[in-house]
Amino acid sequence: MAKSSPSSRRTTSDVFYALTISGIAVVFMLFLLGSANVMTTLTIIGMLLCLSVVGAAMRYFSGNQTTHDLNEKVDAADLHLRTLQHRVNDHDLAFLELTGKIETLECSVSDLRARQSTMDKHQHEFTTALKDRMLQLITLISSRKTTRTKPAAPAKPAAKTFKMSGPSANDMQPAETRRPLTQDDDIYVSPSLIRDAIKMARATERMDIYVQPIARLPQRKVFGYEVYGRLKLQPGVYIPARDYRGIAAHDNALIALDNLVLRELAKTRLPSGPVFINLSRDALSNRATAIQIAQVLRARPELIGQMVIELTQRDFARVSPDDEIVMKELHRLGVAFALNDIQTTELDLNRLAAMGFKYLKLPHNRLITGPTMDHGSAIVQRFVTRLQARNITLIVSNVENDKDIRPLLDYPIELAQGYLFGRPDRPVAYTAAKKVA
Repeated sequence: MAKSSPSSRRTTSDVFYALTISGIAVVFMLFLLGSANVMTTLTIIGMLLCLSVVGAAMRYFSGNQTTHDLNEKVDAADLHLRTLQHRVNDHDLAFLELTGKIETLECSVSDLRARQSTMDKHQHEFTTALKDRMLQLITLISSRKTTRTKPAAPAKPAAKTFKMSGPSANDMQPAETRRPLTQDDDIYVSPSLIRDAIKMARATERMDIYVQPIARLPQRKVFGYEVYGRLKLQPGVYIPARDYRGIAAHDNALIALDNLVLRELAKTRLPSGPVFINLSRDALSNRATAIQIAQVLRARPELIGQMVIELTQRDFARVSPDDEIVMKELHRLGVAFALNDIQTTELDLNRLAAMGFKYLKLPHNRLITGPTMDHGSAIVQRFVTRLQARNITLIVSNVENDKDIRPLLDYPIELAQGYLFGRPDRPVAYTAAKKVA
């Protein structure tokens, strides 16, 4: 049954009151006129009183119901108000969070602007220093040209027996055959200029990599490639590894540069074949370098079993037992090792083989034979046989011309490297099927 509204109940009670008053008035009028007896009058008055009581009761209950309805509406309004208050609080929290995020973004933008400003400042300083030092270099070149008329000292005769000889293997090639930094004569690069280039490379996190082929004898076909890191001095002018690695090692920057070379290697697609890369012993024992090597293998799965890390004999002498563990773990991942900058052939070949060394580099100008070719060949044969018995391959480096390669063809030497087979160049300059000579 539909529930009557308070207004309808109030209207009904008012009607009852009106009827009661009207009835009383009618009774008095009839009584006064004498047209009704006493009983009739009392009956009418009693009915009117009953109606009055019923109207009063209905009015009372109607008022209570109205108060109850008003209380319910007040409670509902209060609940709605609290709900709105919670929503306002939620919006305030969301606004505060958004304000915090905006402030964080503003801080990030400020940091980026500060870094960009610092980078621009470093680049400006580097450019200014480069201009000043280039003027110094031009002056130095002019002064050196006046001293080049002096006669060169006569070359010393070659030794008569098989032995280690020649300049330090830190030179990538003999001084008389070095590739100049530009198309002009060799330019002397001051240590301060090299340090500026190192700082710029670390600030920009950028190194350029070049590769040089390693050839298989006697066909002279490409066997693999050696990767070199180079510092950009200016467009078209680069500082080779032989010039900056010593200074970088002295300034404790060599590890960072080696990691940059590994990062560039991960982004560069090379022709198929073994890839040789020089690393210092300190870089090899560095956690960041191990991570970089793992990232290279992850980015270039084709290098698993093909990556060869080169260590100098001097660095190898400083390898600790902990370093040996790291090297053996890298070998299990598919990384081989090569030993270069050989100072003596008296090596612990068993230890080298156990640690994963697959190659040994010997500069051509240190491989000298005496007048008795058979005796020299026998010495070389025994040395190569000792290497082959331990699955180590000899690579003769610094082969610059056909005169250098002719004696090698009489020896059991399979691999050679040098300017005769190709200068260090961009990786795209070489293909897997291209002959190097």
